[in-house]
Amino acid sequence: MSLQHRHVLHRCFVLAQSDATLRLLVGVSQTVQTSERQPIISTSEIPLMTSPTSQRPLYTYTVTPVAPAPTLMARKPGISLIRSFASMSSMMSRIHRFESSMESVYGNFSNIADPSTWVPPPKSGGHRGRYLWTDAFGVLNFLTLHKENQSSDGKYLMFAKRLVLTVHDVLGRTRDGQSRLPGATDEEPLGGGLRIGKESETGSDGDGQYHHYLTVWMFALNRLAMAAGEPAFNRQAVSLAKAIHPHFFLNRTSSHPRMVWKVAMDLSRPLVASEGNLDPIDGYVVFRLLQSSALNYGGGPVLEEEIDDYKRVMARKGKHYVSSDTLDLGMTLWTAHWLSGREDWATDLGNRCILQIRDLFDREGYLDTPVRFRLAFREFGTCLGIGCMFDPGSKSEVALDLKSRSEEILSQWEKYTSSALTPEDLKPITRVMNSTALIPGAFKAGFFGREPIRDLEEGIPIMHLHEGAVLGRMYIAYTVANAISSPEAWGKAVTVSSDTDEVVESTDAVNTAYLFEKRMEPDPCHE
Repeated sequence: MSLQHRHVLHRCFVLAQSDATLRLLVGVSQTVQTSERQPIISTSEIPLMTSPTSQRPLYTYTVTPVAPAPTLMARKPGISLIRSFASMSSMMSRIHRFESSMESVYGNFSNIADPSTWVPPPKSGGHRGRYLWTDAFGVLNFLTLHKENQSSDGKYLMFAKRLVLTVHDVLGRTRDGQSRLPGATDEEPLGGGLRIGKESETGSDGDGQYHHYLTVWMFALNRLAMAAGEPAFNRQAVSLAKAIHPHFFLNRTSSHPRMVWKVAMDLSRPLVASEGNLDPIDGYVVFRLLQSSALNYGGGPVLEEEIDDYKRVMARKGKHYVSSDTLDLGMTLWTAHWLSGREDWATDLGNRCILQIRDLFDREGYLDTPVRFRLAFREFGTCLGIGCMFDPGSKSEVALDLKSRSEEILSQWEKYTSSALTPEDLKPITRVMNSTALIPGAFKAGFFGREPIRDLEEGIPIMHLHEGAVLGRMYIAYTVANAISSPEAWGKAVTVSSDTDEVVESTDAVNTAYLFEKRMEPDPCHE
């Protein structure tokens, strides 16, 4: 069977023609199947596994992914990932709404002659025009536009870079703008963290540093590194992580450390003694993302100690609390989707969030509540979580139900996000999150291709063919290089083990791997 670029291998059969020696010619052709498990039409005889000593297949191998794999897609200018769940007219409408919401905060994009000189307008709803949460979503939304508009000549990528520079220059400095935050230098501009951007300097809602906002900003830097192919942005995120991490922990070196969710602008003391609900899992997942990218870029385990701190907090807290707040539910679902199906806590947490969302919508009739009693940006968080957890083409009953609820939220708020029902100080955050709810894009795992956290760091077994033994298990791995841009290079890293599962030889890092296991004598239908 021949490769269909837009499908991911879920299950297929490969025939071996010898019980003695298997020579693999992977790269000549691959076999794939859609997520719905429907067979793809066979095109020709493929010498995927052959031996000159035998012509009749002796074994059939069942093939499944080692872990859910990102979609390997040969993208072309103007082709959008959302094509798979919307018609062209609907897609263009969604992108238009996405851009309009962004332009209401960051200005008309078509009027910017030179993106490299663009200065983001001070309209993010915070001190000196910058608010860390809003601008983190702004950066990620620009990256989504960059990927979805391949004919934009890179302007959206440049907007993302310019917004990052501006945020670092404003929120990485004291409120008067005269000096960097304590601990920061010209060489390490994030060494003092980043302010929230609250309008008030003091008080219960005064400025400071939020752990949750900081991890979202680190994530934005990590995604910028991936989108731009510039590891420097991930290094900035790691620098920020190391700078702020100790200041959000109490009794860090003990077996039962605790966290705080808000500290002073200069990181000198906690401002709130309580522990944030999302902070430990956010830190654990985002720091894992940063470290995986660092490893992928040739570095080492740069955040191992910090990740261990979050693991101990998670162990102390036990089963994660699932809120009924729509923003909290959505962001929890987003965090869990990175490791759901790979780590038990994430799978369980994601499932419990889904149950809570369905209960909120179905039994409690949340969406029947008049919008004047609700907050749009919090509900857009739920849309984000749903959009990340479920692939656009997913046809399960749960996925279809929640995606329809997400569309209902967007529809209900479409004419109100700019009205008096949305307070002025909340309009910037509402508008950027409206864009994200429409197209999660850069927030979603696999949007920019392979995810190091899903293979490189987790140690997928990498082995070369051990000739002379009957194949018991085999791994076919796509190389990191050219995984998307050059389909003809796929399959160059071919890995297998003998019946004993003994590692014969390690090879390069891979994009994704599929496990072949000997199943039975060939089915008659495959002869």
